[in-house]
Amino acid sequence: FVGFVDRVDLAEDGTLHLVDYKTGRPRSQEAVDADRQLTAYAWAAARGALRDPANGATLPPASRLALYFAEPGLELATTRSEEQLAAFEADLRAMVAAVRRRAFDARPSEGACRWCDYAARCPDAAWRPAAPLTPREGLR
Repeated sequence: FVGFVDRVDLAEDGTLHLVDYKTGRPRSQEAVDADRQLTAYAWAAARGALRDPANGATLPPASRLALYFAEPGLELATTRSEEQLAAFEADLRAMVAAVRRRAFDARPSEGACRWCDYAARCPDAAWRPAAPLTPREGLR
């Protein structure tokens, strides 16, 4: 997972606010409350991964998380508890352990396989890229 927090605000009271900008249709508050990307950012902040660019100091854990939907100009905010962050970490550790064991099954779908770099070689692929034209076929 590689992610970039779109906006990091250090409020006057010293709390940290993280905002991720989104295009497209807004999500529900329930979806924002369950958003794994925001949870990952909150987890990283709580573990000291965010630094103040001015002085390198570790920023505090996030007290506010939000998705900002650009088209309607709507911001939906949420928080994460220590229990939620601990559950995320346990899930993350389990996923890493499974990958290290190479214990991950393909879950093919046309939508997922279209973006997969291995679709052409995967025996389970639900979609395959078109075969490239040979020079002779391209001239017809």
